[in-house]
Amino acid sequence: GSAYPESAACFVATNRIHGDFELVIVTAGAGVHGQASLDALLDTNLAIVVDALANVNSPTIVVTGTPVDRLAERLSALEQFKDSTVIGFGGQLDVERTKYALLSHHLRVPDPLYVIGEHGPRVIPVYAGEQSYDLIRQEAGSTLKRISVSGKPRNLATGIQLSRLASALAGNTNVLCLSTPDKDFDGLSITWPYRANESGLMEKVALPHIGFLASKLLDDLLQFRRTEHES
Repeated sequence: GSAYPESAACFVATNRIHGDFELVIVTAGAGVHGQASLDALLDTNLAIVVDALANVNSPTIVVTGTPVDRLAERLSALEQFKDSTVIGFGGQLDVERTKYALLSHHLRVPDPLYVIGEHGPRVIPVYAGEQSYDLIRQEAGSTLKRISVSGKPRNLATGIQLSRLASALAGNTNVLCLSTPDKDFDGLSITWPYRANESGLMEKVALPHIGFLASKLLDDLLQFRRTEHES
């Protein structure tokens, strides 16, 4: 509804869909509040997606549930989705949050500006100069937490970004930050910038230079995720 307000009345909430689709976006998912742990939240949201798509065939599946990077990784490993490209979509929100953090401190927004790593608190902004880097990263990764202090968050920006992703997957070239299992990172699902190619698939954007601080954070995250995956 927030992606296409004029069409909101056409949408009906449902727990399951049936049939063949070019693209399926699952926006359902439990929130962080009330969950015993991140692992418990992952199990909950994985079960929601698996149940919702039990009778679905689609070459591309997009999920937004928390933790989105790990959710995409777990889904991709299931036999049910072996023929699908599973995309975790949260990184583009972090791009916009990083821009806001820069502007709120009267700093220039570099072009290009990307995020890598993981959506949320472990986000790793990538921008030239890395000015006020620790502060900007901390603010970009804590936006939702700060909003939650004032009440239940409702992230209307998600719909706007999902409409951009759907447009890109339809072949309208755009670079967006998302996560999907990556052979360069031992099959881990890591947030990274991707570009839509002519067939509508997403191809990884090669980053010629990642700043020192961002590079160290990425190395630390990959080491942590690999150890976690092995255990």
